Amino acid sequence: GMQYELDTYPVISKKLYAYTNFAFSDSKIFPKQKGGLELFAELPKALEVSGGVRYMRFADQSASIVTGSLSIYRGNYYASLRPFATTTSNGNTVFSGTLMGRKYLRDPSNYFGVQLTYGFDSEINQFIVDGELLSETTLFLDTQRIRFEYQFSDKSSDHLFKTHLGVNRQELAFDAGNYVFSITAGIQYQINL
Repeated sequence: GMQYELDTYPVISKKLYAYTNFAFSDSKIFPKQKGGLELFAELPKALEVSGGVRYMRFADQSASIVTGSLSIYRGNYYASLRPFATTTSNGNTVFSGTLMGRKYLRDPSNYFGVQLTYGFDSEINQFIVDGELLSETTLFLDTQRIRFEYQFSDKSSDHLFKTHLGVNRQELAFDAGNYVFSITAGIQYQINL
């Protein structure tokens, strides 16, 4: 399946910027529509805070997500805490969060990182139920995850490569309260225009 997505990071002022997102897809493995808006503010002492919303519409239901973050930069180190409160179209609300740390190397495009996730996993981990791949299962399943990342660039920083290795404990979509362990690994390639 294909998903078409656009992310922007407009600068509003010297200490304020935004994140906007819109995506759509006709594929069962992605939300039909997805959107987001978040404002980021730089504070004294290398702190940053944010607050925003996300929305996802699937074939049979939708979800609204309120999120924010508290981040700190110290030298070549970065740490961030991000909670999520997700309300579904049937009125259920679930809470989750991610804690992330990075050590930057020669520039912001090159780093080692680790992520800890509890609650629903904001990364898309798909499930097959009765032979059908379901995108909406990601919002309603309990997950614990640790993921190690290494991102590096070529000398011009025009080409980025990101590798990751993770261990997941995720609730089964077809058997609530029971879990599966998995190991994930991957590589991403990005061209900076």
